[in-house]
Amino acid sequence: MTYEDVVAESVAVEARLADPAVYRDFLLHRRLRRSSEALRRLLRLGPLRADLAAARELGWTAEIDRLASEVAALERDVARWDRHDPYDVIMHVRGRKPDDDQDTDLGLEAEHQKIDLLREYEALARRRGWHVRYLDQARDHSTFALTAGEGETGVWSVLKGESSDWVTVLPDVGAEFQLSGDGEDLRIETFCPPPYRRPFDLLTVRVTHVSSRVSACGMARRPGEAKANALRVLRALSAAGLSEW
Repeated sequence: MTYEDVVAESVAVEARLADPAVYRDFLLHRRLRRSSEALRRLLRLGPLRADLAAARELGWTAEIDRLASEVAALERDVARWDRHDPYDVIMHVRGRKPDDDQDTDLGLEAEHQKIDLLREYEALARRRGWHVRYLDQARDHSTFALTAGEGETGVWSVLKGESSDWVTVLPDVGAEFQLSGDGEDLRIETFCPPPYRRPFDLLTVRVTHVSSRVSACGMARRPGEAKANALRVLRALSAAGLSEW
């Protein structure tokens, strides 16, 4: 990313923060505040470059050395800046590769491996003070959101390098990511647990974006909450250009 990109991103973020409607979505508002704070530090590069040019023109050697060091450090930070760093994440943990055979022994192994991975990430979340919210679960996989608290950096900045054969990490883009034809181009299917298993089991809602054929599932006790979980996952997949996990 260049300094000009940082300026443009800062203008867009501040414009969003000036919209009163943003305050109705506390997760979005918190993420925008994180972006604003991080970008404000990077924006110092412009004035520092101007100060460095003036110091060189005046021949102030001591100031030149100090300012050159600060400019170089900020230029490295600008180059490394990831606009998703302030975002929280949605994680998908699975206990097997997608092309593995689904026999009984492998199913048990997959479930155990998934549980071990979940325990690791839950322990990390406790250490970092992150909130864990499960969005979808099955025997061989779990999908959950990790959310950092007030005053914390986005979870994406910490876990963006964690994706592997067993784990997928995506920025939690939320409702700000607009699906084409949102609301009209969605197919919603609800799967209820059998009567003899109620009220202890969760119901599942699968939402499919028909035009892109991207689908995602969400689980919860209430249909509205399950649908919201599914849409949260669907938007993350769509924003990342994925059709499935």
